[in-house]
Amino acid sequence: MLRVGVFAVNDGFLGHIPEELRKHHEVRMFDFQNDEKKDFNNLCDMLPWCEVAFFDFLHWPFPKATQLNLGCKIVGRLHGLELYHYMKDIKWENVDHLICSPPQLSRMKFYNFTPPCPTTVLPVGTDLEVFKYAKKRFGRKLCMVNYVFPRKRIYTTIEAVAPFLEDGWSLHIRGSISPDWRTVISYEEAMFINELIYTLRLKKDQIVAYPKRLSDTELADWFSDKDIIINNSTQEGYGKATIDAVACGVYPLVHNWLGASDLYPPQYLFSSQCELQGKIEWWNDHGEDEKRSLSLEARTFAENHDERNVAQKIGEIIEAV
Repeated sequence: MLRVGVFAVNDGFLGHIPEELRKHHEVRMFDFQNDEKKDFNNLCDMLPWCEVAFFDFLHWPFPKATQLNLGCKIVGRLHGLELYHYMKDIKWENVDHLICSPPQLSRMKFYNFTPPCPTTVLPVGTDLEVFKYAKKRFGRKLCMVNYVFPRKRIYTTIEAVAPFLEDGWSLHIRGSISPDWRTVISYEEAMFINELIYTLRLKKDQIVAYPKRLSDTELADWFSDKDIIINNSTQEGYGKATIDAVACGVYPLVHNWLGASDLYPPQYLFSSQCELQGKIEWWNDHGEDEKRSLSLEARTFAENHDERNVAQKIGEIIEAV
């Protein structure tokens, strides 16, 4: 039995990792309080207790932990954006193992970065017991699960799918598009989106936003009548919500950002808004039985991203360092 510390400023991607570790080890969770002094003190208090420290994301406190070098083994999981901001602050000689999702391979190659420690590639995964496949109802419904943020390109997506909205389709957005600073990351972007909806004269039943935060069970139910999920981002670390939807049988159309082809097969990717439109038209030309077959294929693809299997493999890595 090991003493394992789990450090996550954003615990939304941990999934079953703490649960899996507790089966075999004594586990403590880092108490992040968003207070610089308190969080630093908590870090300094917790690291000496750990035999192994697992960090989800390589942003703070991971670089600081590698600099302090307080004697424990260090395992970190790279999600994506950290590659642009934090890598130079990490003392890699004190990192015992790096875990990264498949898209990071292309990014690290592009930026000429070779991890100077043992590295394992694993998906983030989805909970297949929560995001279940059910016999779908196809109702010409597109969906997105996004914060309002420029790189998520909700504005661009609305422009691209507007002709379909005029032809009986609807776009459902899990997230607020209200220009309210408390509920969106980018106030201006939300204003631009609402101006576009007004300019295109789109109705409330054509663009449907769900600002309420949903539990995983509620989100799985929300996916149940959606045909297609669109991920039009210019960058993603993994895009967990997309995989969650695919596990429910929602057909994915994913912008071919750097690394997307390491994660998705070609039929799910598009490289331009024109290609996105063509793939929606292609889907629309299929009958109900053909759509159900494509939906089942999507579920089969998602089964290779079982979050519980990922948690077990991370547990094995932690035990081996």
